[in-house]
Amino acid sequence: MEALVFSRTQSASANCQAQVWRFQLDRNYAYVVDVKRRSGDGQYKMELRDAKGGIITTTQSSIEGRGILVAKTDAGNYSLLIAPTTSSGDWNYTITLWKGMPSLSFVEVQSSHSSGSSEPNVTTWRYTMTGPDTYRVEIKRTDGNLEYDVSVLDASLKPIATAKSDEGDASVELKTSGKVYYVMVMAKDGTSGSYNITLVR
Repeated sequence: MEALVFSRTQSASANCQAQVWRFQLDRNYAYVVDVKRRSGDGQYKMELRDAKGGIITTTQSSIEGRGILVAKTDAGNYSLLIAPTTSSGDWNYTITLWKGMPSLSFVEVQSSHSSGSSEPNVTTWRYTMTGPDTYRVEIKRTDGNLEYDVSVLDASLKPIATAKSDEGDASVELKTSGKVYYVMVMAKDGTSGSYNITLVR
């Protein structure tokens, strides 16, 4: 596969073969590897590896075919392994390397996978308010037995609201000013699955 470069979206086709994408960092970065399935029904595992092949972190796709792997690593050479787990045939996807964190907005529903297993995937979402507003953070489980705690944090990472899922769903009502906020979804031990998350006025 071609090398990944920040903010450049690339496309690929897959079936049952693992694929490897490589990239190089000139210094330490917090970043997201964002995979979106565009056709087919492929499900897959994502593994971030260092230059020696050691696994740094791993996750898997959501039921909708979205894969979000969040990492913070130093300068060096890295590779991302995309290993299909199930597929009834060929499927297509796009892959992008972003600086920062995955983002929420009022116009797009996002999805991810989370697990409370020995390989947890805790996704922290970022969003920015342009002014005072009343709204909700809504999360709905889309597969698995996922149960979780959700926290909304301010720019200093201080919790300002929390909730616990009920049968995989949670809603947090907020009134905040025009600043940066974060949403952390932490799966409970022994549960895993996909979820949709969005901001709703």
